[in-house]
Amino acid sequence: MAKLPELKPPTGESTNIDAIAHHDGRLWVRFKGRPTVYSYAGAPADLHGQFMTAKSPGKFFRENVFGKFEHEKHEPEKD
Repeated sequence: MAKLPELKPPTGESTNIDAIAHHDGRLWVRFKGRPTVYSYAGAPADLHGQFMTAKSPGKFFRENVFGKFEHEKHEPEKD
C-alpha cells in the first residue's frame, strides 16, 4: 500500500470525522473510531479547504463528498 499523506483534524467539531488531507488529486478521510482511511479520487483542492473549516465536517462530508467521488479504502499496514 502507498504511504498515506499526513491527515489533520478539521477545525469544526465533529463526532464522525477524525482527520482529512488532500494529496495527489485525492481527498483523504479518516473517521473517528476506525483506523481505515478512505480516499476520494478527483476531489478538488478547494473542497479540502472548505471541508477543513466547515462548522459541521460530518454534514459537509455527507452533502459534498459522499457518493460524489469514486472512493478507495486503505487499511492500515499490519506489523
